[in-house]
Amino acid sequence: MSMDESVIVELPKVRTVKHMPINESCIAKKEELEHWPHLHDVELRQLDIGSVMLVVGLKDNPSFFLPLECRAGREGEPVVVRYSLGGL
Repeated sequence: MSMDESVIVELPKVRTVKHMPINESCIAKKEELEHWPHLHDVELRQLDIGSVMLVVGLKDNPSFFLPLECRAGREGEPVVVRYSLGGL
C-alpha cells in the first residue's frame, strides 16, 4: 500500500532477508528539506519506524518507478521524486 493509502498492489514474488544494509540516515527528514528553496514546501511524512522494512524492486514492478513529480535545484543540490507508492 502506498504511504497515502491511495494505491494498493499485490506483490506475489517477495523474499526476506535478515538485515537490510540501509542506514536510518538515508531516510530524508522534513527539517533537512527546509534548507533548500526548491524543496521547502514538500510535504514529507515523518516515519515512526527507524529502519527500512520493505524494498520494492524495479525488475518485477517497473511501473512503480515512473515519476509522478520531480523537483531539482541547481547542480549538486538534492533532487526529490514522487512515485505512485510514495516519495517526494
